[in-house]
Amino acid sequence: IKNRRLGRKIKTHESNAKMKEETKIVEAKRIIQEYETGKRRGQIDYYRVLGLNQGDSEGSIRKKRRVLARNLHPDKTGGNEFTNKAIQYINVSAERLIEMINKEGDDNQSKQEFESIVNRILQQDRGLYDRLGISENTTIQDVKTKLDDTTDFLIENKDKYEYNYNEQLQINKALSILNDFYDEVLKEDARQKEAEARQAADKAAREDAEREEEARIAREQ
Repeated sequence: IKNRRLGRKIKTHESNAKMKEETKIVEAKRIIQEYETGKRRGQIDYYRVLGLNQGDSEGSIRKKRRVLARNLHPDKTGGNEFTNKAIQYINVSAERLIEMINKEGDDNQSKQEFESIVNRILQQDRGLYDRLGISENTTIQDVKTKLDDTTDFLIENKDKYEYNYNEQLQINKALSILNDFYDEVLKEDARQKEAEARQAADKAAREDAEREEEARIAREQ
């Protein structure tokens, strides 16, 4: 009797283990089908591959990958073509989603920086140097560099994000302000160089006069 009971327990255990293994293979096949079907269509839904909802967090993605990879690990399944391929697709899908989430975060940060610069430039109650985030004691060359960098940044990014007509007008107005400021800086640069040239000429004339005076005194002696 004891042997019959033990035999039934062993059979039950083997049956349960077989069911679990079959369930894992079914899940592996589902993952493979989702991935390869999406690949054939040219658009893989990585969330569906992992059995997640659209917009799930990076933490949820990492947790799901760990759970799936652990359940389908060769140590638990014995390793077969389905689970091995499924694990590969799980890792690829998780990495792609994490990259997308991080890129979206970077884009949002860049967009916020872009809008902050535009809004600051449009603040007419602030001086132009203040709008650029630099001191009025900044050299002309550094001001020109800052203007070039800011203008390039706005031009490169103004079509990257979706803005309505009025917002586009504000962006173009900011670019116009930068352009006018650049013209003023160039004029100021020219004035400074002209003043420096006059000072150099005056200094040279004084030195010539001093040498002539010294020569005259030497002749009289």
